[in-house]
Amino acid sequence: MAALDPERLYYRGTQRRDLGGVRGAQSWTDAIAVALIWSAVPADPFSSLRERTKARFIETSTVHAAHLAMRNPLVFDQNQGSVGDIMRALRYGEPDGIADDEVRKVFNYLHNRMMGKAAGGEFGYVVYDEDGGEIDPDDRELSFDMRDEFEYADEKFEVADRIAADAYVFFDSKTVQAVARRLGFDGFVYWDIFEGCEYAARDLFGDGVDCANIEGIEEKRDVKYDTVFTHRTYRPMMEASVERVWDASALTLLPDVVR
Repeated sequence: MAALDPERLYYRGTQRRDLGGVRGAQSWTDAIAVALIWSAVPADPFSSLRERTKARFIETSTVHAAHLAMRNPLVFDQNQGSVGDIMRALRYGEPDGIADDEVRKVFNYLHNRMMGKAAGGEFGYVVYDEDGGEIDPDDRELSFDMRDEFEYADEKFEVADRIAADAYVFFDSKTVQAVARRLGFDGFVYWDIFEGCEYAARDLFGDGVDCANIEGIEEKRDVKYDTVFTHRTYRPMMEASVERVWDASALTLLPDVVR
């Protein structure tokens, strides 16, 4: 992918006034309605307070706008993929590409995050056996088993292609970020799962607003082949890539959120 359009605005929604640092984990969108939803407090269906059972803006809900000067982003044009897909994207087998020990670190990261030992929370994933059948997801050692199979496999992609997950979890990996930087990438562009969009859109923009009709949101199949809402995410890995333009309170923005 070529450099992003230097004149285009990208948006990030937060529940605080400040933008915070980039550090490879900051997500931006090209749809202002998506950023508005990000800036809201999510609904808490178990709250005893009625007003908290719906998504809502708070006084500090803020939308930040910026130009993203990413000249060479790694584009992963889907919302889920396998470890093998990540190996291909990071040029496994080529000079400076992801190496075997780094692939093992990716397996370790998946396992630790499955077990709640790495930050970021839960994610969707599927592991297949050698015949293409799905393995019981309650087997929490799956990622370690796959890592060990990868260690001794002659055809490593055959093993790596058998574990798939939501795309974003791979780009959360510090190992993936480090290899991408080594290869000259300055950010990531991929489709992200937008959980809770349907209810949040109605809570924030009115009952007549359907998430599927918001510009920048598309319905796609997730790793479990369920239909989910997604949006394109832009993640710069360098502070210099974010050229801030303006910040505005979400409460003062009245975007045309419906196509």
